[in-house]
Amino acid sequence: MTMAVLHEMLTSLIGFAPMLWAGNIGVLKSFQSDGEHPPMSKAITILQAAQQRAMAIRPKVGGFPYLAEALRQAGVTRNLWSLPSCQSIFLTHEGPVVMQGAPLVSGAADVPAFDQEALIKALRTDQAGDSTFPQFLAASWQAGVVRYDIDAMGSSTSKAIPPSN
Repeated sequence: MTMAVLHEMLTSLIGFAPMLWAGNIGVLKSFQSDGEHPPMSKAITILQAAQQRAMAIRPKVGGFPYLAEALRQAGVTRNLWSLPSCQSIFLTHEGPVVMQGAPLVSGAADVPAFDQEALIKALRTDQAGDSTFPQFLAASWQAGVVRYDIDAMGSSTSKAIPPSN
């Protein structure tokens, strides 16, 4: 399957054109908080409200486009995900926001080889409403996807790059 065919399949399955990277992306530094949390910014407040609104209206099957549209309407221009760390950065009109989930790996780990069929299965399972978001992230990681980039303005293309040896 060519990259163009994969792009079309992903776009039709999930309603947007993600950019996918698979392979060794190097070492990411961890940053620790000093334990003090500043007051919630306008960007965080708007982002959380958009996520809550999307979750309230999205159908169980095929719900991702509802979330993507709610985020776009709230001023999110891009969403960058790092799967091993489950870190998501939202670029918004009000400023960038980082959300840290529970990491999929700890310590050193081999990056799974890119498996296109496993990725397509993860996407189809998610779109059928048969997986949770954490299950989708784990399945994507096991398919060899290390990060993805959602261009909420709709002008991105999909790229899946197998790991280099």
